[in-house]
Amino acid sequence: MRKSNISKFPKVRVEVNLVALYPTKNEKEEFIMVCDRLDSGLPNAKTDLRDLAAALGSLAPAGTFSTLESFRKIEVLGLLNQILEKAKTDEIQVGDYLISRRRNLEDGKGQLCLKKGDIDLVKYTVQKTPQGLIKQLDKQFLIRYAPSCQILEFCQKRPQVEATCNYGTVEDATEDLPCSSFEGAQIAQMFNVPPHLRLQGRREATVSNYRQLVKQVQGILSSHHAQSRIDKPLESKLQLGDGSITLGQLLTPSWRVPNLVDVFLSCCETNLGLTQVTDDLLTIASGFLCAGARSVVSTLWAVDDLATALFSIFYHQYRHRGSCRPAALQQAQEELRSLTGETLATVYQPQINMLLDEKFQQLDRARKEAKANRDRCPKDTPDYLKWDEEYKQHFQAGDRIRKTKNWLKAMSQEAFPFSHPFYWSAFTCSGLR
Repeated sequence: MRKSNISKFPKVRVEVNLVALYPTKNEKEEFIMVCDRLDSGLPNAKTDLRDLAAALGSLAPAGTFSTLESFRKIEVLGLLNQILEKAKTDEIQVGDYLISRRRNLEDGKGQLCLKKGDIDLVKYTVQKTPQGLIKQLDKQFLIRYAPSCQILEFCQKRPQVEATCNYGTVEDATEDLPCSSFEGAQIAQMFNVPPHLRLQGRREATVSNYRQLVKQVQGILSSHHAQSRIDKPLESKLQLGDGSITLGQLLTPSWRVPNLVDVFLSCCETNLGLTQVTDDLLTIASGFLCAGARSVVSTLWAVDDLATALFSIFYHQYRHRGSCRPAALQQAQEELRSLTGETLATVYQPQINMLLDEKFQQLDRARKEAKANRDRCPKDTPDYLKWDEEYKQHFQAGDRIRKTKNWLKAMSQEAFPFSHPFYWSAFTCSGLR
């Protein structure tokens, strides 16, 4: 991040910022972790919100301008270190807060700590390895976001669903997210999802089938494209095989899903919105909470297909083992950020490649069939154009699979391929624990 000028940063301002983050012990869950360094510098306020969020790569309770602006003002980790550098000491008291750092030259480890009384608010470790720096927070915080007190109250007052939780999946609705199928297959196996509760591909993942599915299940994985419309929030949408579901539709009485418990939106920008007028109610994630869901996991920006699939698998594994939602989110983030390229290559790459090869063969057959049907039609006729469009779709999907395999191979050669916050910190948990 852009470096603060400590000489122009009064102690009272430092204390006010820290108090704003941690006014009470019970508010530790509201901790915001901010990257202490951005090689490219911090974008200015006129930068597009999506680019700003992607560049910051931070863990925050909401994808809002006000939250992003707070990153500019409160550079916790970098600020603490600069205070010590300015004072030429490894320990300093600022009001009620003790800032300290320890460095061990023998093992290459360093530690930066912020305490209030006996409470460790932040403890940040950096270790030098042959692969580079490994950074992590020693003390983790469970973060749960509520769009508003009113929506949180709605979630808390909803009756408990007694039946055994059954899951459904919506996978790769536009057939251009290769890793979505791998993600869906893993979740389906984990929760014993029957074939009729899996909507796969363009023909199955339709608007009408989606509406029926959310009324049959208590948990749903929604893995496909989505888009936030900051200028027209009610037009934010989930993109499906034959159309879309908008936030405006989710907020209507016809979209009531009283038995829906868990929603995992493995899509882009499903919790990206503004708070200037509506207190950040107008996001796809909030729409599902209003419609009846108890909890929603959503994203703050455009996410990576491969990283999101792995994150979703990790999250559902921890949920399956009994972790609460924010704990599962935290554990999945830690697992993804610390995943080594070696593990990716030996454990996940063979499985993903096998599935992608099967999909490529299916697409290749469909592409050849579409080409044959197209070539039998007079050029530029409606039938010709229809088959030509289908041919192009299959060709592009096959090309996307080839690129995904190359990307997977390249990432497997990295020491820690998903360590950057862009990959693991876009996900937020809204609603109940």
